[in-house]
Amino acid sequence: MSDYLRLAEAPALRHPGYPYCAACDVETRLEDGSWLCESCGTTWPADDMEHPPENAEMYPAWSGEELTGPICPNDVAWRFSHLPPDERDARVREHIAEGGAVR
Repeated sequence: MSDYLRLAEAPALRHPGYPYCAACDVETRLEDGSWLCESCGTTWPADDMEHPPENAEMYPAWSGEELTGPICPNDVAWRFSHLPPDERDARVREHIAEGGAVR
């Protein structure tokens, strides 16, 4: 189990008012010159409030630590991003077992 949701691919940073992670659908926070998604651990440069996935740095890349939870499809990450880590991982596994594709 990881503290962060393990995404299938890097998400975009969107800005409809305050920057949020496009996969997790949660607001980011500014930390050490980067926008940080507290759900998946992805960061984006703070030089702008919107970034494509290519500008994202996922948690394993910036931390040097691998995530151990199940891989969550980006298009359904918002369904699990608000859950505590143990419940989140169980629900992602259920989703995959029910035929939810991991892209």
